Amino acid sequence: MARNLARGTALGFVAQVWQLATALIVFKYLTFALTKAQFGEWRVTLSVLNYAEMLITGGLVQVAAKRLAERPDELRRIERSAYVAQMVFAGTLFVGIELCAGLIATVLRTPSLEALIRISALDIPVFAAFQIASSLHLGQQNFVRQVTGMFAYATAKFLAIV
Repeated sequence: MARNLARGTALGFVAQVWQLATALIVFKYLTFALTKAQFGEWRVTLSVLNYAEMLITGGLVQVAAKRLAERPDELRRIERSAYVAQMVFAGTLFVGIELCAGLIATVLRTPSLEALIRISALDIPVFAAFQIASSLHLGQQNFVRQVTGMFAYATAKFLAIV
């Protein structure tokens, strides 16, 4: 058990480093590919997306992992409930951001942000699905699958932007 936890921790650390590295490469790429004004608009847009992602990671994913670790015999029920709840929340958040993109851009006095916010919001359901899958693998102590998902998500995001 201790060896499995140590291995899972080490793999998780490597995956976090990969996520950081891909994010830094994306930012470096964007600084060269965009003007200063365009880069600033993307930074604001990514900040809006970051807040949405913080809402998605708040609560449900941790509860699902804990519940699954405590009751592995209820795997299917916990998985189903967690996915449904997470995707309903993410869908609601996605629709809300899509509907409010114009308002957000207006409040920030940058009308060109509207389209960027709408495009970046497409990541919300994907991120939500990734987060709940990751937490369920964590609850089952299936660290290799969890880390594989972390690598895949970071790589897909990187390739979608670059």
